[in-house]
Amino acid sequence: FEEAKARNRADFIGLIQAQKLNITRAGQKQAEVERGLREAGLSTMDQLYALASMPPEAGGSSSYGYLLDMPFQSLTTERANELRERAQRAREALENISSSSKQDMWMQDLDSLEKLLRDEEERLAPHAM
Repeated sequence: FEEAKARNRADFIGLIQAQKLNITRAGQKQAEVERGLREAGLSTMDQLYALASMPPEAGGSSSYGYLLDMPFQSLTTERANELRERAQRAREALENISSSSKQDMWMQDLDSLEKLLRDEEERLAPHAM
């Protein structure tokens, strides 16, 4: 879900920057804006939830609010790149989880816990004297 949402946001920014999508034309109605987004291949929130086999959030938007509510100053190349990186990290995490057995995940959790406990022990050690 997060991967697809970040990818859609990055694509949205790219389309605006390439002037392939105009959502700021004077007098443009909401339905026209949404039709342009749909024709550009961008997904609604309901479509993103369905893609992830997740139930929609209660009271959440079913349309393109997650794109149209982005602050204007975030429509930059840097933000698009950040969103693409976020999408890639989410995709890699999902692939990692999908390819791991329950035992592998359990061992990773135990290794992480062991490291946290060791770090906490080292942090408290000087104060123990």
